[in-house]
Amino acid sequence: MVGLKYNGRTILEPVGSLYPEILTDTESRIPGCGEVIQSAPQRCATNKMAAQLANNIINTLLTEKMILVHQTIFNSRMCGVRPEFISLAQQELFKDTLKEMASLKQTVDRPSVAKRPAKQDDGSNPESDEDEWDDECEEEDQ
Repeated sequence: MVGLKYNGRTILEPVGSLYPEILTDTESRIPGCGEVIQSAPQRCATNKMAAQLANNIINTLLTEKMILVHQTIFNSRMCGVRPEFISLAQQELFKDTLKEMASLKQTVDRPSVAKRPAKQDDGSNPESDEDEWDDECEEEDQ
C-alpha cells in the first residue's frame, strides 16, 4: 500500500482510508508478523515477498521518480501478485507535486559546500594539491 500526502493534498489514499477497520480492529485473529513466524515458519516467505514488493516500489520512486502502484495484493503460497496501478489523474498530481517540490528546493538556502578548485598547470606537484584539498575537506567536516 502506497499512501502519499503533500502540503495537505492527498495524492494516494493511505491504508486507513481504504481499509478503515485496520484502525479499529482490537480482536484480530491474525497476530503480528514476529508471532506468526515463530508459530508457522513458512510465513517467513510471506514477509520476504512483502519486503521485495516494497523494495521494488521504493526503488522505482527513487530511481525513476515515479509511483506506479497504489496497492499490491499478493499470495505467497499461490505465487500470485495483483497490483492496483495508480490512475492517470493520480500520475499527473504526483508529477505536479514533484515540480512543486523541486521549485521549493531551489528557493531554500542550503549550506555552502566546498568545491574542488580547478586544476591549474602551474608546474606544482599534483599530489600535494590533492593532499591540500583532502586536508581542507577534513577541517570543514570537524
